[in-house]
Amino acid sequence: MNFEDIQYEVNGVADNAIDVMKRVTPEQRNNCGIDPRAVCDMWYSDDCLAVHKRDRGALDYYGGFEYVDDEFVLVAGDYVFYYGGEDQRVGNVLDMLNGVNREEEDEDHGTFTVES
Repeated sequence: MNFEDIQYEVNGVADNAIDVMKRVTPEQRNNCGIDPRAVCDMWYSDDCLAVHKRDRGALDYYGGFEYVDDEFVLVAGDYVFYYGGEDQRVGNVLDMLNGVNREEEDEDHGTFTVES
């Protein structure tokens, strides 16, 4: 198998993953704290956020994703997938997109509920 074959196969897997994910609407993007300059197309699932590779720089810069640890980022084919299970920034965005209410602790204010 040569490089082009591998690239074709990986792109196919990434495309299939995107096909089963939900597309983020502009309204959702604005409501979850993502700067409109950050990205054009975005997709999500329960634990993963994805963007087209061409949008990664803008999402990193305007969306604050440059601080996501590399172990939670997967570049596959033409897409970048961010795992939200262990990363707070990605997890917060996914919680808002998925309508999850969560409890957070603040040392000055105790425990409170964040509603999406």
